[in-house]
Amino acid sequence: MTGATVASYHNPALCAGVVKPSLLPRDAMKPEVPSPPADPPTPQVTAVGRGSQIVVLPTSSAGGVVALQLWIMGGAAAEGPQEHGCAHLLEHMLFKPHAGAGAGAGAGAGEGEGEGWGHDLAADIEGLGGDVNAFTSHDETVVHVTVPAGRHEAAIDALLGPVLRPTLDPEILAREAEVVVEEIRQYRDEPGARATQTLMEALYGRHPYARPVIGTIAAVRGHDAGRLRRFHRRIYAGRRARLLVVGPVDPRAVVARARPFFDALPRGAPLPAVDLADTPLARPRVRVREADVHEAHVQLAWRAPVMPSAPACALEVASIVLGYGEASRLERRVRRGAQQVTDVMASFLPSRHGSALMIVAHTDPSQVPDAVGSILAEVERLTRVPLEAHELARARAVLHSDLVYRRETAAGHAHALGTNLSLADDLSLDERYYAALGELSVASVRAQLAHWLPATGVAASVLVPRGEGKGLGRSLAAALRPASRRGRGLRLRTDRHGVRSATLPGGLRLLVRVDRRVPMAAGWMLWPGGLRREDARRQGASSMMAKLVTRGCAAIDADALAQEIEGEAASLDGFSSRNTAGLHFECMAGSVPLVLRRAIDCARAPRFAAAELDEERRVVLQELQAQQDEPAKLAFARAYERLYRGHPFRWRRSGTPASLRRMRSLGLRRAWAQWYPLGQAVLAVSGDVDVDGLSGMLEELLADQEPAAPLLPWPGAAPRPPSGPVQLWWPKAREQAHLVMAMPGLSFTDRRAPALDVLMAVLGGQAGRLFMALREAEGLVYHVSASSNEGIDAGDVTVYAASAPARLPRARQVLEAELARVCDEVVGGEELGRAKALLLGQYTMGLEHHGRMASYLAFNEAFGLGRHDHLRYPSRVARVGARAVRTLARQLLDPSRRVVAIVGPDAKG
Repeated sequence: MTGATVASYHNPALCAGVVKPSLLPRDAMKPEVPSPPADPPTPQVTAVGRGSQIVVLPTSSAGGVVALQLWIMGGAAAEGPQEHGCAHLLEHMLFKPHAGAGAGAGAGAGEGEGEGWGHDLAADIEGLGGDVNAFTSHDETVVHVTVPAGRHEAAIDALLGPVLRPTLDPEILAREAEVVVEEIRQYRDEPGARATQTLMEALYGRHPYARPVIGTIAAVRGHDAGRLRRFHRRIYAGRRARLLVVGPVDPRAVVARARPFFDALPRGAPLPAVDLADTPLARPRVRVREADVHEAHVQLAWRAPVMPSAPACALEVASIVLGYGEASRLERRVRRGAQQVTDVMASFLPSRHGSALMIVAHTDPSQVPDAVGSILAEVERLTRVPLEAHELARARAVLHSDLVYRRETAAGHAHALGTNLSLADDLSLDERYYAALGELSVASVRAQLAHWLPATGVAASVLVPRGEGKGLGRSLAAALRPASRRGRGLRLRTDRHGVRSATLPGGLRLLVRVDRRVPMAAGWMLWPGGLRREDARRQGASSMMAKLVTRGCAAIDADALAQEIEGEAASLDGFSSRNTAGLHFECMAGSVPLVLRRAIDCARAPRFAAAELDEERRVVLQELQAQQDEPAKLAFARAYERLYRGHPFRWRRSGTPASLRRMRSLGLRRAWAQWYPLGQAVLAVSGDVDVDGLSGMLEELLADQEPAAPLLPWPGAAPRPPSGPVQLWWPKAREQAHLVMAMPGLSFTDRRAPALDVLMAVLGGQAGRLFMALREAEGLVYHVSASSNEGIDAGDVTVYAASAPARLPRARQVLEAELARVCDEVVGGEELGRAKALLLGQYTMGLEHHGRMASYLAFNEAFGLGRHDHLRYPSRVARVGARAVRTLARQLLDPSRRVVAIVGPDAKG
């Protein structure tokens, strides 16, 4: 299937053969290789005999080579109770001299054994200028030939004759059995092969995959020619035989030449159904062996499903993330970081009846428990924390490159086709595999790994020097236990509205609302603070910090962070208001881990770099200067300065030129640490998110986070509204005069807040009283509005209008008349219904946005309003009566409490 797939067949304990074939190893692959070609050549498949297939892939080159591979879909796993080692021993015998009548179809079409000697598979192929080899695995036996173009018809005879009708001479068999015995001894002398075989026994138990392909000495010496013939007749048969030919050939001529060989085959045994349990191991299986070695050989494995399922794709991705190349996690953290191993790698081993993810490491015997613990910790992290987006992209690039490399040679292409047939009886397995690979997301990978890679499902094989194994089994069992409990007790509770919540290490409160309507998500990380946190010298500090908090942090600089976030088509920004400050983000579902990780990085250690501060200060100072040209903003600023005497709400959020010039990077960092410690924040996320993966990532990121100290109490006092009416005037040479009428309002905890919303809806909006009276009836203004702001300590009600200076007195007269009327008269039922409908419609439309939902949850939680306080809004509005609106209007729209600010020419009159 992939480079790892090919390699899996050539592990000494998994495969055996005369000389093992190999493809380009992954170490030589380049991750930047593009996706597979969209239109590869199409193999032509011909059914022949009693279930056999001839697969021909003609290429366009006139010269070159032709690859011929005979795949027999039966290896060591097809052996019966008395046949262990038959598949591999029979493979050896295929290369021995055989009886035949020479080249041509007749040589393999039915002539008896013993008509003459001298034919030898290797000699015949080499005589054609080609080469031949073979290998046996658990699932297949393969004989593969490569010859120059034009010699392939003779190569068909030379290949199929001895393989499909071998001469199993008893004397030659006895000698060859001893050769295989020496091969077994050679493998026993290889520590890696011994460790692997022990691992397979632990991983697969009684399944044939647990047996060594090569067999045992006793079994091999016990086989005779009759047993091999019976095995050959059952396995080298119609339903298991596949001939693959790739090169510049005529498919019809190939089929004509090869068909007689297959027509003579018996039907044979069918391919068995999958018989491995499609689940991980129920408990760890640890095997410790001592041998005459100098270093420890550590091998770990987990069962995996068959290709090309999504779980199998996810596990192959995991093998690359864990242990492929110098960028892999095990290489960086266990070998170079902790220096607990001398080398380490991971691979995915796909097989027809059940695959495996395998990790191999070498280390000093004294470091085995620590090394195993660190490796398991990295595996366990994959089950809790989503991959980084770049890690998934890198794994995809590596796996996509395999198909390109396999198609470089005719032999590689034929091997890929044969592997597809062996794994799934499907020549289009590549397409299905890459489709499944393309559908993976960081969330789906994590979910699959959480199921397939539990610490309880690991099989472990450790080979150590003699005398070093005592007590090691217990030490390894201890290493396994922490890995299976590495989660720090984080428990997400689900409330009746489906929102899951937890308190993370350090105190950060997490709220997650899952909504999979669209593959996107939004989040708000919020603190009480903002303008209310500031003092006279630090005016504008929260606003400046909000602008700079995502302009670089300890983990990444400003430009790199911007490129990273924008590269995900995401947004990550700071915010600051009168009552709150924090960060918010919006992104596609697959980008949540990356964007949220960066939000945490920025919140924990923002840089507030001097250069960034200088640039933002320059911009804000220029904006403050420009605001002198905006009469409306000046009018609002003047009104709030008088309305909120003694309270920070009287200040402009951006600060003053003097406060801006005083700002320094160190001061901003200190203020952020005091005002906005991560442990005092609320993080709310809404959208298509992997809750377990998100919480696992946050738990890991914040594992060492110290509990945050309580927020410092706000040192200020309640605002001192004017005791009588106030009028302020600022002359400006403009064509319009701008009027702001500001009155004390409510705090956001006031139960009358819904009635205030209804009052503002009656007055404001394009169908509200002010618009209808000032614009529609008399045409006095272009813009008029009524609004309210609720804060922690207090709020305000504000009316704004802009008119020609000559019309301003009349506009003000009409405006005041409408305010008086809403205080004197009970709002009619139809008008009240319209106002409520407007509020509820805007509320309902807001619920469509993940960002709005996340902000509701974060705000409610941060201020103790009840997590789902916003859900009660419709019923609260519905209960508002007309008399309650009039009563509130009389209290809040009292002319004696108004601050009127006018900016414009001749505005005083």
